[in-house]
Amino acid sequence: MTVIQDLPPEVLYRILELVEESRDVSMATSLANSSLVARAWREPAQEVLLENVNPTYLRPYRLATGLRSIAGKTLGDVHLHGWWHAQDMLDTLHEHDIAARGLGIINTHSNDVDLSGMSIKFLAGLKSLRIAGYFAGQPEIPQNTTLKLKVLGFDIAQPPPLPFLESLFQAAPFLTYLELPSDGMWPLPEEYYPILSSIAPRLQHLTISAITAPIAFDSLSFVASCTSLRSLELQHGTPSNINKMLTAVSTTLLVLGTELDSMMCQLVGTMDGIAELTALLDRPALSALKRWRITSKHLPAE
Repeated sequence: MTVIQDLPPEVLYRILELVEESRDVSMATSLANSSLVARAWREPAQEVLLENVNPTYLRPYRLATGLRSIAGKTLGDVHLHGWWHAQDMLDTLHEHDIAARGLGIINTHSNDVDLSGMSIKFLAGLKSLRIAGYFAGQPEIPQNTTLKLKVLGFDIAQPPPLPFLESLFQAAPFLTYLELPSDGMWPLPEEYYPILSSIAPRLQHLTISAITAPIAFDSLSFVASCTSLRSLELQHGTPSNINKMLTAVSTTLLVLGTELDSMMCQLVGTMDGIAELTALLDRPALSALKRWRITSKHLPAE
């Protein structure tokens, strides 16, 4: 007779992932209890639990103690806030040889975080890197290094140093997901255009502002150069600027995300607003669309 303890590890791991994905308030307790059910459950339950440990808000006097207990392990996403001991967090992760699958750096000024001390081992293990702030220094990426990085995001108004981006793109062959959040009002320095153009043909997902003001960034030309695009997320959208962006798309999209601006939010519940949005489905780029997610600060995802 087969019992649940005899399940293949990958099946058990997926079951525990579903517990995590439930986002129930007792999720952490459930995973901790699951690790005590049987020996076969311990490792996968602890691994899923570790992926959801967020040490971001640990106070300095608890930081070293808390992270020492998981030395040598791999966390899920780690977020560094410039106003909350960001450098202490990064230094402690390195001290205890703790890896992360994702790293976010936000609200930092130039002297809040120094990335020159980031080990290549830590950087090579990242699958996602999102930067919305300034930082000092940059990690040195040796030649012939291959990174696991698949997702990169940075604010157009606060781009990382150009040499860092160049070395990152060169070492990240799996990078196909780019996020360029922006309010469309701050210009991207022109010296960044060539490096972004070099990565455009391999991008399969792009997040970008639908505001097409040339002073900020020639987003229409950039979208047109993304010849492998399958998923597009547009911020600050109106039917007019979304239509412009879709006209520029040179591929057939499977997934579309649109974040509506505040004025459009007021119209979306009216017949005219709905008609304007549904008319976009006639665009050739959406002929094979499988999912359209509509969001805003005021509306849930659809």
